[in-house]
Amino acid sequence: MPALRLPSRTPVMHDWAQMADIVAAEPLWWEPGTELGYGASTYGWILGELIQRTDGRDSKAFIREQIQQPHGL
Repeated sequence: MPALRLPSRTPVMHDWAQMADIVAAEPLWWEPGTELGYGASTYGWILGELIQRTDGRDSKAFIREQIQQPHGL
């Protein structure tokens, strides 16, 4: 999924839970393994949900505690 089929500037983009649901429900644009695509606008929600669902912390806390603080950033 390289992008969403909704307008790029919409108020819902500021609602994390709703956007995570929208990204999860977005249908495939092509059959897996047949094309390559990258969605700069969807990457944050996908990575953030992956972190939250596997680690339990939100992405902001995870990045701060696991990356920034240990490296003095």
